[in-house]
Amino acid sequence: MDQLAFAGFIGNDYGSQLHLHDFTNNPAAFDAGFDGPAGFDTIGLIISSYTDHQITYQLGTDYASFYFPSHIFELNEGDAFTAYVHDASFSGNVTYGSAVPEPTSVSLVAIAFIGLFVIQKSRKQNDI
Repeated sequence: MDQLAFAGFIGNDYGSQLHLHDFTNNPAAFDAGFDGPAGFDTIGLIISSYTDHQITYQLGTDYASFYFPSHIFELNEGDAFTAYVHDASFSGNVTYGSAVPEPTSVSLVAIAFIGLFVIQKSRKQNDI
């Protein structure tokens, strides 16, 4: 499923097929790209590129223009996260190589992620 996450902004929800979950309540946990039951947020994902080996995506523009500046949802250094692609997942903690500027406008999307999920998925298939 692929649908617009929030009218007037750029970013789609992909259901359980592609989403990023920030588990840390700093200030609040959120799940970008997921269109779940009541209580879900409206932060979509913007796919920049997609191959069999790599997916590059950004948080939807409403994150940069509303959620982050309002301190509702923030993906901060050290936050625990899991990124999901189909039946594969990758967990870790957010690490920034250098200071990340606060997003100040719709044109500045705060964070870009590169997920190498096919490696993990291939390992599962090889174990069968």
